[in-house]
This record gives sequence, C-alpha cells and structure tokens, in this order.
Amino acid sequence: MKFFSYTEKKRIIGFAFLQTVLSGRALISDSVTLCLQPGSHSVSGWYGQNIGLPVMHATSLHAALHIPESLHGKDGTPAMLVQLLTAFALSLATNRTLVKDSPAEAETRTNEAYNELFPEFADTILSSVPSGESGRNITLAPDLVDFGVNSGLVAGTGTGLRPADQVITIEMGMDCCALDANIQFMKTIERLDLSHLWPEKDLDLAVAEQALRSTATVKPSTVWFYSNAADPAHAYRLQAAASYPLLAELLAETPTMRAAIDSGSPLGPVIAEETGLTMAKLKRLGRIELATDEVPEPNFERMTPTVMQHSDLRSLLNLCCRVDSGWVPNSTESWIPLQGLYTCLSEPLAIQYGQDAIDLLMPARGQWLSYTAKLADEVEVEHEHFDARAMQIVADDLASFVDDFLYSVLLPQLLHFRIQGGDRLPYPTTGMLIAAGQAAFNMFSGVGQDRIRILMRHARRWQNRMQSLYAIQQQNSQAPDMDEKKRIRTCKNWPALADDFTTSAGYVVRCLNTVASLKEESRRLHHCVGKLYVTPARYGTTHLFSIQNAGGDRSFSTFEVRRPLSIEFEKAIRDISVVQHKASSNRKPGPKLRAALAEWMSGMTSGAIDLNLQDVVEWFEKARSVRPVPDQSDSSRISPREAWDRILKTRWQDSDVSPTICNEWYRHILPRQFTTPDQLRTEKHILELGL
Repeated sequence: MKFFSYTEKKRIIGFAFLQTVLSGRALISDSVTLCLQPGSHSVSGWYGQNIGLPVMHATSLHAALHIPESLHGKDGTPAMLVQLLTAFALSLATNRTLVKDSPAEAETRTNEAYNELFPEFADTILSSVPSGESGRNITLAPDLVDFGVNSGLVAGTGTGLRPADQVITIEMGMDCCALDANIQFMKTIERLDLSHLWPEKDLDLAVAEQALRSTATVKPSTVWFYSNAADPAHAYRLQAAASYPLLAELLAETPTMRAAIDSGSPLGPVIAEETGLTMAKLKRLGRIELATDEVPEPNFERMTPTVMQHSDLRSLLNLCCRVDSGWVPNSTESWIPLQGLYTCLSEPLAIQYGQDAIDLLMPARGQWLSYTAKLADEVEVEHEHFDARAMQIVADDLASFVDDFLYSVLLPQLLHFRIQGGDRLPYPTTGMLIAAGQAAFNMFSGVGQDRIRILMRHARRWQNRMQSLYAIQQQNSQAPDMDEKKRIRTCKNWPALADDFTTSAGYVVRCLNTVASLKEESRRLHHCVGKLYVTPARYGTTHLFSIQNAGGDRSFSTFEVRRPLSIEFEKAIRDISVVQHKASSNRKPGPKLRAALAEWMSGMTSGAIDLNLQDVVEWFEKARSVRPVPDQSDSSRISPREAWDRILKTRWQDSDVSPTICNEWYRHILPRQFTTPDQLRTEKHILELGL
C-alpha cells in the first residue's frame, strides 16, 4: 500500500492505494481518498473498489475524530493523521490486517524518507509515504506507527493495529456517485503524477458528466457506458442521453434499451414498452433537464448519498403511468416538487401506514408546484425553503404525531375496553401493531380528501400541546426518550446480522439492512418485503437476506431468519432459523437457490460466516427500549400484559396516568367528533381492528 497527502484549498487530501502487478505493470487496485479540514472533527471521503472496469465503484466513508490535546498545534499532525486514517479505512474496506514494518525492511522498501511536513498549508504536495504489503497484511512504516501509538491514536500490537477506541471511529456508508468519485480519483492521480498507474486513453469522463447531468447518483457501469469513447455506439449513446436526460441512467441499466441504442433502432417505443408510459408522457418527460449546480473542486460533499436517490426514478415513472398525461411534469420547475412530494413525503407515510402514495397526492391534480406551496403554508415555511429535506422532516413529524396518539391514547384505550368487558388481553403481534398504526392514520387523515393537509392541521395542534404532553409523560418513569425514539424510528440503516457470503455456485448472499435495499428488493422481485418488513427489520426483530449475482445488480430470491437472542455463538446459531424463502412474485425458489441458502446456513453454523452478534443484539435491546415490537420468541417468556407494558412504555394500567394523557388529547388535539372514549371506539377504522 502507498500513501500520499497534499493540500488543496486549505484542506488536506489523503490518498492510499493497493498496488498490484498485471502483465509486468504496476497498477492501482482498491483505494481510499479522504478529505480533512484542519480543526474539524470529521473526515469525509470514499473507498474506490476496482471492479474490472476502467472506472471504480465508490462507497462513502466517514471518520469521527477526538484529537488528544497533546497534538493540538503541532506541526505536521494533520498530514500524519490523514495518512493513518487512510490506512485504517483501507484496512477496513479490504479486510486486511495492519502491521508495523520493521525498520530494516522499511529502509529497503523505499528509497525515500519522510518529507518535512509544512506547518502552514500551501498549494503543494506535502508528503509521499510509500509502504509495503505482504499477503493479507498491510505494513505501515515504523515512524507512522510510532506517531500513532505515542499520540494515543493507534491501539493493538505490531501484528494487528487498529484505531484507538473512542478516539477514531471510521464507518463505511452507502454507495455514492461513481461519476463524481471517478472524476476526483482521476484528478488526484494526475495531481500526484500517478496517471501511468491507471492508463485509459478512451475514458472520457467529461462527456459522461454531460450525459448524466440530470442524474443524482450514478453506478460505475453507467459511467463506463457513456465514457467509453472507443465503443462504436458511443455517439448513439450520447444522443439518447441528450434526448431523455432524466432517463439517462435507466437507459444504460435496461438491456432492451441498451440494445436499441447501440443498434440505432427507434428508442421511444422501447422505453414506452419497458416503463408503461405513453409516447405523450415520454415527450413531456423528455423536456426535463436537472442540471447539477457547480461545486468547487475537489467535490467531496457529493460523495455522501443525498436525500434524493436516483433509484426512486422507477417509482416516479410508475406514478406518471397512473395519472393523466396532463399531470406528468414537462419542466424542471414541476418535476422537482413532484420528486420531493413523492419520495420524501407521501411514500414514507404510505410505506409506514399501508397507504397508496399516489392516492395521498391526488388532491394536487398535477399542479405540483402550487400544491407544494399550499403544504408549505400549512407548516408555515417559506415556499422556497420547502424543499426535499424539509418535506422529509414534515413526514417524520407527521409519523411521530400518529405514533404518539397510537401508543399513548388509542392502544391503551382499546386495552382498557377489553379489560372492562372481562375479555382476555390479546398477545401483541407485529401485524396487530401495523394494523393499529394504519387505523390511526386513517382516522386522522380521512379517505378521499386532501389527506396530507388534513393530517398537517391535526399535527399542528399536537405540536402546540407538546409541552403539556411532555410534562405529563415526564411524570411517568416509563415514558420513552422522544429524541431516541424518533432517531430509531426514522433510521435508514441498521446493523447487518452477517457479512456478505459467496456460495460455490457464485451467488452472493447479502444482508438487507437498509430501507433502500429492502425497497429495491421489492422492486426487483415484486414482493412485499419493502413495505411490510421495513419496521420489523429496522427494530431488529427479524433479519432479511437477498441471494444475488456477484455484481449486486440482480436479485434471485429473499429469505428471512429469526433474530439471535444471545451474543454467544453457540446459543445464537440455535436461534437463527429460516422463516421463509421466496423468489420473484413470492414463487418457490428453484433447486439452485435452495442449495445456495443451505450452503449459507452451513457456513453460518460452522463459523465460516462472520456474525455481528454483539451489534444486532445491542441494537434490538436499544430499539425495544424506545418502542419494542414483540416477536414470537418472547411469547413463552412473558404474559400479554407484560408484553403490552414493554410496548406502550407508559403506566397505561394506572388510573391516574392514562386518563391524564387522554384528557389532553380529547380536549385539545383530537377532531371534534371524538370528545369521549366511547366515540373513539365507534370509529369505523377502529372497529375493523377487532380489539
């Protein structure tokens, strides 16, 4: 592995890569690029993985720092820190062990000593720090290791170095924009005069950037599709992207569209057949061009996944299929609000409460810009500031409002009715809680009306009474921490039970531990995992896996396993069992897929697959402490009453607690038709619950 660092615009850029030899030539394999702003406590960057193309696959990286006071103000510390961070990050990304090189071997391994590090930041290369690599180990120069150990940044021994606990935390995030990462990667190796290690004369990233100007995130295969100037169909590809800039990545990803482009065949009918859009709707969409804003280089900020992911495009095209042609946007000014309304507001609510996202947006009647302005007025936000991120916050607030009513009023009231009637309490199940949440949402939003605006008005009353509600809940020692509850309920990813596993047949079994991956799995295989299983997976009550191809762009089947109850391996593998295994459209998987699952189970029980038991068990306990979702593994241990106690997190059975909370809702928040508990119980949506 080799290290480099340089300054650019008073930021220190760290670059480290693994060097491989192919046909007698040294080439860059996997790499890490990080950006440190001196004085900052966070570092951003990405891990570039060589996937056999002249473009790299990029995954975002983040590091949180707590620099010891002994290093503050010392010359050279930022650059040395960047070198350590790149080493740790590359070790994490490639699963290689960091070891300390011996002084004698380090001397023979490099002909170059450390350069003197500049105390001030100039626009020049600071240091070039070669290092070696042996097998699955990455060797670090002794001086660099000594610096890290003496300053408290490095822990471990000379045969297994790692970041010191509570000093440096490095996390890998989601896939980020391959186009931006490759552009910055090429600029970095040119800046460091390393272009000979990554030669590709026919790679035209500037052309690809223009073709993909309307795409938020880009895959490496798409970058190669548009940047390969040597391909005979290159001109056809650029022409297709220019005709449908909004669909540029979709054109590159879909085999039938690629074939039509490369053969010079008419493209419109193929797009219409693949998407279900009429030619009139395609014509309107063809006028949309989402040019990205210019960002000063190096463009590290866009390496982090944005709120708006391009993977949502297919969902938006499906929306366009289901509405009148006149409702389909034909300009950027109309497309952007629709994208935000659907992706950040209506779809999250629809997934959580079993609604139709398009039905929630029907009151807009295609006037997406003016409807966005109406919603902004409801929450008293200036129109220009009601963007995608603001819509996402509103969706979170609306869900918090519904959930607060569900767990502090609706469920306690229904349970009281059961007890007063002499009925036995039912044991809570995930399905019961999901149905109750849907009933609460329908009760507040109505049906066939402007449901989002109605819900906003009810939520505003709730927000105005938050101080009173919080005071009541604070009197109750079992009340949940609202900030933690909201953070877990809206989290986009959670700990994976197991690392990726490649079967002997070449399948890769991947854990679906993000909202995006579950939604994408549903889209690929046409089943409900992206809707009905997001909440159970988020709270750690179940774990879902996908059997995919090596590239990860195609799924063949999905399986669910029960959660482990212990961090001890021998006990955990007895808990983990397959609940269900489904192929496309919930069909029975074929023999090859069943064999792949059996091989995964064998690898799991034998210890060949690394299980993240500590992380998933701790996550489940944390999630259960704020809003537990029971599973059948608990049913033999606790009574229904105890299970409800854990879920509701309030002393709902105490006569002096529940009425106080309910009275606040009845007097100030609930719609006028619900002025007594009996009227609440007769609501149609509540009766359908059967509680």
